[in-house]
Amino acid sequence: MNINEFRIVKNIKKYILSLDKILVNFPRKEKILKDKIKETSFDVLELTYYANTLEEKKEIQKQIIS
Repeated sequence: MNINEFRIVKNIKKYILSLDKILVNFPRKEKILKDKIKETSFDVLELTYYANTLEEKKEIQKQIIS
């Protein structure tokens, strides 16, 4: 199975795309918050890819949830 076929990865990508549409309307004075939200969403995607390569996923899954 290709890693891009995982349902959770697809859902996270959809979430990031919808989040981008919302963040466009963020006020300029909230740029730091906007950047942090984007960064965190990509971190979750990266951790998801990483967790899919491991046999013991519990610790990474805890990081994703938190």
